[in-house]
Amino acid sequence: MAPTSFGLRSGDEEARIQLKKISLEETFLLMEYCHFSYGQAKALPIELRRWFLQRKQEENKKVEEARKRASKSAPKAPSRKR
Repeated sequence: MAPTSFGLRSGDEEARIQLKKISLEETFLLMEYCHFSYGQAKALPIELRRWFLQRKQEENKKVEEARKRASKSAPKAPSRKR
């Protein structure tokens, strides 16, 4: 069997389908959360596409941690007695 795309052989249809799903998922995430166009996301090399996704995840964690710190240090409103 001759190699085809991604170094897969023609009998590796299940692996090809899985790679396509992963690629589409990464493309969707870049479009949804990083505001890439479909063409921009698909044109990125795999390594760079994954770097952007990893970087976005790190940024989200930083924002969440800052939000938690701010809510802990915020003064609490006095409770009302009825």
